[in-house]
Amino acid sequence: MVFTKDTNKTKDMEKIEDMEIRNNHKNQKTVKTDKTASAIFSESLKSLKSLMPFFANNEKKGSRVKEGEAQTNLQLISFLSPTTVSKSSRKWAHIAAMLAMLLIIGVGDAWGASTLGPTSITISSGWTNKSGTSYCGGYGKNTNWYVSDYNITALKNVLSNGQYSNFSLTIRVKAVCNTAASGYSNSLSVVLLNSTGGVVGNAQTTTSVTTGSSSSNANWNIFTFSPTSAVTGYKIYGGYACAVYTTEYTLTYDEVAVAAPTFSVAEGTYTTSKSVTLSCGTAGATIRYTTDGTDPTGSSTAYSSAITVDASKTIKAKAFKAGLTASDVASATYTIKCATPTFSVAGGTKNNDVDVTLSTTFGTSIYYTTDGTTPTTNSTLYSSAITVNATQTIKAIAVKSGCSDSDVASATYTMVCVNPTITLTGGTYYNDQSTTISTTTAGATIRYTLDGTTPTESSAVYSSAIAITSSKTLKAKVFKSGYTASSMVSAAYTLKCEQPSLSAETNTYIGSQDITITCGTTDAVIRYTLDGSDPTESSTIYTSAITFSTTKTLKARAFKSGYTKSDQKSGTYTIKCAVPTASPAAGTHSGPQDVELSTTYGDKIYYTLTEDGTTPGTPSESSTEYDGPIHMTVVTKIKAIAWKDGCSNSNQLSGTFTIQYNVTWMVDGSEWSDKGGSTTVNGGGHISTLPTAPTTGEFCGDRFMGWTDAEGGAYVHGSSELYTTASEFPNATGDQVFYAVFADYAE
Repeated sequence: MVFTKDTNKTKDMEKIEDMEIRNNHKNQKTVKTDKTASAIFSESLKSLKSLMPFFANNEKKGSRVKEGEAQTNLQLISFLSPTTVSKSSRKWAHIAAMLAMLLIIGVGDAWGASTLGPTSITISSGWTNKSGTSYCGGYGKNTNWYVSDYNITALKNVLSNGQYSNFSLTIRVKAVCNTAASGYSNSLSVVLLNSTGGVVGNAQTTTSVTTGSSSSNANWNIFTFSPTSAVTGYKIYGGYACAVYTTEYTLTYDEVAVAAPTFSVAEGTYTTSKSVTLSCGTAGATIRYTTDGTDPTGSSTAYSSAITVDASKTIKAKAFKAGLTASDVASATYTIKCATPTFSVAGGTKNNDVDVTLSTTFGTSIYYTTDGTTPTTNSTLYSSAITVNATQTIKAIAVKSGCSDSDVASATYTMVCVNPTITLTGGTYYNDQSTTISTTTAGATIRYTLDGTTPTESSAVYSSAIAITSSKTLKAKVFKSGYTASSMVSAAYTLKCEQPSLSAETNTYIGSQDITITCGTTDAVIRYTLDGSDPTESSTIYTSAITFSTTKTLKARAFKSGYTKSDQKSGTYTIKCAVPTASPAAGTHSGPQDVELSTTYGDKIYYTLTEDGTTPGTPSESSTEYDGPIHMTVVTKIKAIAWKDGCSNSNQLSGTFTIQYNVTWMVDGSEWSDKGGSTTVNGGGHISTLPTAPTTGEFCGDRFMGWTDAEGGAYVHGSSELYTTASEFPNATGDQVFYAVFADYAE
């Protein structure tokens, strides 16, 4: 509803004074009007009426106000403040401007849905202009005409009052503009002002002002603003050919209620008790609450401290403060739900019995089932650990008075026997073995087979170590009542005779060789062949060392009942004749020699020799066969080998026999030796060193000429004084005598 004041109806104004109207649907408020302002307004109207003839009379006469005369600074500080008018011969212009200002601004403290102010002010003739303007003909030349009031107390108070919000300021201006002359404007603008006259925000302008020359042509022009607490008034600008007849304003707003209470804990479902505190954003407000679901009133419990919520409930709260609308009801529903029970042992596959304890962080009782059904309060009440010794599912709920039952906790325990462990791994073994079987599932039974079949609950029960004396496959499985049987575990054992070992492997030996055979498999029988064939279970049984006197290949294998025969072992033995020996051995010998050849292992000896110093050829089976001593009278070189059927020829004997003879040196029929005492003959007559010759004159003046043999053969000449080095004598064929040859000494 909008309230207005008509200057011709004083009684209506009185009815509005001191009235407070509420609009319950829009939550808007009307504040009482100010009687003092109303009185001033009435007096202003009377003054305006008394001046009307004067305005009209002056306009008809075409009077004008000269520029620069009677300048007036109109500042209406409040409705109670005087208007200052400068002294001037044109005082009527100042008075008119002042009164027009008072009428145009709009008076009243009515806000909200109310409008208070002049709505039917009529200027009978002429134009209302800003004081100080000048006229050109009948129209003012000044570009702007304005009125202002920047200290409307009621406006200021409401905008700055924290109990109101959502302000909307509507200003209506009834005006007309005479645009008959070229260049005249019909624009009209309104701006908001603060307490110092400054402009707040942007101006609003309209160019749709009615064209005319009297109030009968005027229309209403509407301007809407969203004011802030800085706004205390407004100003109107009009074109210099415009007249403003009436202005009014309306301020609408919402009344602010007390802030709704807030909860420290958001509503929802919780598995623990909660401590909820209430608070209100409006200072000094009192919070009242209920927990039974009813809406709080002014007589409900006043909040003073935290509310403990240990059962499901709804808290409703409302805030109250004198002079303000009570807050909306704030509500929070708390569902306190027992915590889901937990299991001390998580569900899953277990290999031994387990004791499971149940617990909850919020709840007084736990009920459970072990058959997979959903527990209720009629199920078993938990009191102590539950022994799980067979596959089963435990389900449990926690219960507490005033709270919701917990979610169902579930754990499935699948009991499975642990796979057996066989200590002896499968593989190939060379002797009897023993193995044990174990499992970590307490109270379980191990069953096994040795025939390759899968163990069942009727198979042999394992109790002690199992002997493995032949190739077998061991299979084992674990069983226990209420448990799933273990997986089958197996181990395949191959018992095989160990490959025999030979005391000596393939090699070459001189003469003969004894070979022994051994096997690491206890009680295994070794069988062998010497003809190159593979041994079988009917081959010769090895009992003692085998003597090889000729080259042969030995093959051996081990056999044992229940065992796989061993891998074959073989060795080839090359028997070689011993190198022949000579007696006497090669070297330098005095006089002719009979040399005998022999060998420690060989049937025959073949040889070659030379007596001329050349190297004899390599002996073979086609060479001279040795059949007795070899007579050597000169230097002889010899090579020889030993031979035997089934054996390899021996290595070669090679040697040189040097034959030396006895040499006698005679001087005057007596034996003579050189002064060194080492007369030698080398190479059967090749003299390397001659005995020292007699000195000159030693033998009655005879001169030593040299040496000759007894037969007058080779002759060695000496020098004129002593002797020269030896020249070659003929080969000696036996002992020799050399004589000194002298010649008469001539002075």
